[in-house]
Amino acid sequence: MPTAIYEPLFHYFRWAANDPFSPRRSDNQTDKAVQRLYRAFLPIASDPTLEDEERREVWITLDRGKPEDWCTYESYCEDAAWDSGSAPTKEDWLNEWMEWFPDETYWHLILCNRYKDWITISVDNRVIIQTSPEEQAPYHDELIDKYLIGLAEKVDQAVTTMRAGEYTQQIKESLPFNRRYGLIQRKKLWEVTEGDFDRDWNLNAQEAHLLADALRAQPSEQKVGRIASLTTGQYFDALKTGYQATGRNNEDDWFNGILAEDGRAWYARFGDARDRSLLDIDPKSREEFEKWYSDNQHRFGHNFEIFLGRGCSRVHMNPEKDTLGWYCRMGGSITWHASDMARVWKTVNAAGIPVFMYDAEALANALVGEDWILIVPSHLPCDYTQGMFFGREVRTAIPLFEEHRDEIIRATEWQEPKISQLDKTL
Repeated sequence: MPTAIYEPLFHYFRWAANDPFSPRRSDNQTDKAVQRLYRAFLPIASDPTLEDEERREVWITLDRGKPEDWCTYESYCEDAAWDSGSAPTKEDWLNEWMEWFPDETYWHLILCNRYKDWITISVDNRVIIQTSPEEQAPYHDELIDKYLIGLAEKVDQAVTTMRAGEYTQQIKESLPFNRRYGLIQRKKLWEVTEGDFDRDWNLNAQEAHLLADALRAQPSEQKVGRIASLTTGQYFDALKTGYQATGRNNEDDWFNGILAEDGRAWYARFGDARDRSLLDIDPKSREEFEKWYSDNQHRFGHNFEIFLGRGCSRVHMNPEKDTLGWYCRMGGSITWHASDMARVWKTVNAAGIPVFMYDAEALANALVGEDWILIVPSHLPCDYTQGMFFGREVRTAIPLFEEHRDEIIRATEWQEPKISQLDKTL
C-alpha cells in the first residue's frame, strides 16, 4: 500500500531534521528506509562531473492534504490552551492551516549523495538525514521511516514519468517560477514594483545620477589624494558627516559612554564598535593611532565596519597608508547599502579625507538602475550570491516577491531549469 505523505509532514521533518553543523544520523532501522530511497534514485543518471561520489536529484510534488494532515482540531485546541488559555474555534484552526499551507501543490528538489559508505539525503538544499558507518542515532523515530519511504515512492513516480518521456516537459511547463533562476534589470524592477523596491534608499533621480557620475569619474586608487597624517578624531568626525548625509541621527545625550556630538559616538551607534580598542585611542594623537595601525591591530576584528550587519551586508571604510600618505578604501554591500555608501563616500571626501570606492562602477550602475538583479530559487540562499549569471555580472540577489509577482514574472528573463535524465547505461 502506498505511503501517503503530504506537505505538513514534509514541512515538519525538513524543519526538525535540519542542522547545518551536525546532520541528523539514521539508526539501524532507518538505514533500511534510506537504502530504499537510494535504490529509487539508481535509474537516474549521476552527475558526470563527480569522480568519487554519486549525486542524483529529482523534482517531486506534494499535495497540501487535509487539515488533519497538519494537526487535528483537538491537538490544536490543546496547544492553544497551553499558549493562551483560550479555546480556538474550528474556523481559527482552518484559517491557520491555510496560512501555513496556502497552496494546493508544493514542489521540492530531492538530492541523494553517496560517498563510500555515506549516504546523504537533502531536500531543498537542506541536509535532512545522513547514514554513517561510524555513528548511529540514539533513538528510532517511525515517523522518519514513513517520511523516507514516502519520498522513495515519489522518486519512483518521477522515474516512471522519465521512462514515459514526460518528465522533461512536465518540469519545463509546471515548475513554479519561485523555483527557478531569473534575471531582471534594476530599473525594470523599479518600474514593475511601482517604486517599492529600493524605496528605503530615499534617492531621487537627480541625486542618483549626480552620485553615479561622480563615482564613474573617480580616479584610480594610485591617483586618489593623500593626507600627511590621520587621527581617529579626524576619521570619526568625517564619518559623522557621512552618517548625517544618509539621514541618520544620534539623538542621545550619551551613547556608549561618549558624548553624542562626538564622532566616535556616531560610529559606536551605527557601526560595529564591539572592538573598543579603536575608540579608546586618543582621538587627537597622530602617533598613537599610527602605532596602533603599524602594529597591525586594524587587521583583526571588526574595526572600521561603518555599517554593521551580517557578513553579506557590511560596509567598511579602511584607512590605508603608503609612501604618499593616508587615504581610506571603502567597499561593501550594494544590496543593502548602495545609497549609504555613495553618500558617505562623497561626504567624507568633501570633509578632507580622501576615500577610494572599490567597485565604483558597479555601485554607480546600481544607483541609476543599470545593473542586473538575480532572482534566486526559494530553496536557495540569496546571501553571498553574486558573479556571472546569464552572461551578466550580478551583485544583488533576491527571491521572487509575492507582491507584484505576476508583473515581475513577465518582465524577467528566466533560465531553463536543470533536468535530470535516466541513466542510459542501465
